Amino acid sequence: METIIKPFQLAIAAELIKNYSGKTPFISYFNEQCKLHKNWGSRDRKIYRQACYAYLRLGHITDQNSIENNILLGLQNPENIASQIDLKAIYPNHSQISKTIDKYEFFKNLLVQKPVYLAVLNNQHKLINNELERNGIPFEYTSSNCIKVSANAKCNSIIDNGWAIIMDLASQKAADSIIIKSDSEVWDCCSGAGGKALFIANKYKNALKLTCSDARFSILENLKNRFRITKLALPHIELCDLKDPFQLPKKYDIIIADVPCSGSGTWGRTPEQIKQTDIQKISFYADLQKMIVKNALRNLKPGGVFYYITCSVFELENEKNVHFISQNLPLTLINQHYIHSDKNPCDYLYLAEFKGH
Repeated sequence: METIIKPFQLAIAAELIKNYSGKTPFISYFNEQCKLHKNWGSRDRKIYRQACYAYLRLGHITDQNSIENNILLGLQNPENIASQIDLKAIYPNHSQISKTIDKYEFFKNLLVQKPVYLAVLNNQHKLINNELERNGIPFEYTSSNCIKVSANAKCNSIIDNGWAIIMDLASQKAADSIIIKSDSEVWDCCSGAGGKALFIANKYKNALKLTCSDARFSILENLKNRFRITKLALPHIELCDLKDPFQLPKKYDIIIADVPCSGSGTWGRTPEQIKQTDIQKISFYADLQKMIVKNALRNLKPGGVFYYITCSVFELENEKNVHFISQNLPLTLINQHYIHSDKNPCDYLYLAEFKGH
């Protein structure tokens, strides 16, 4: 359904876009603007946010025509937008995207506001269902432990009670595809705030011996807090910058490297990144990823399993990196694939599984 926007709302949304520097995530900038303009009602804020994101999702299309005209274009149904423009013009350097990805479907997917997905923890389905029903929030199970709600659904109480975490469907599928045998020593070496670690800890419970590390102290503190809220067993935590050839004092049966990347697979949620991503940025991340894998691999036991994950659609960060790893490091590629869902709008992730020599 297309969004109807009034002339004064269109003017304010255009001003918001004009004044956005791109130095911070757009949502951070937008929230700051909302604090400065306390006279904006909740409905107005919703319209401004939709209008701005509709504009940003058009990427390089917005190099042509006025901000206002591009907002009005972006607010149309994806089918209508696709009939008026060449979708590949959203990102002219689309030749960098993996050849296995349908580019038309990828760009069309960008135009859709993504729903929120909840990963259910500790079998709290009943409490979550009751809370959603009590607040009149429509929901749908996409699997036994994944709930889909609208992007604007207020799920704070569910998250604050530790009954579920917000986690994109593709991320849940990636985490679920990681197979862990009982008593395996597992290292999530680029854990971030611990989304996949929480998912895995919930799935395997006491059979899991998990270590999480990241280069950012504040992120690891956030991870600890999330584990405390969910009442899942806290993993062993290490502050570890894998840009250095640093070795932890032990070796692991399984290493999960959800490496820093361009984030192109999540452009639907962070569309401001479309125009900020060029070949230099892609190359920077591809080199960083090879360095991280090389350094993390020092801690893999012989015959161990190494998982390489990105939220990128670029061949340089994915297939080409995997080829380099297979040719230059003591790992044998078992499988590689992109993770996405045509039935439920979600991110694009890439996962490769290796066996150590």
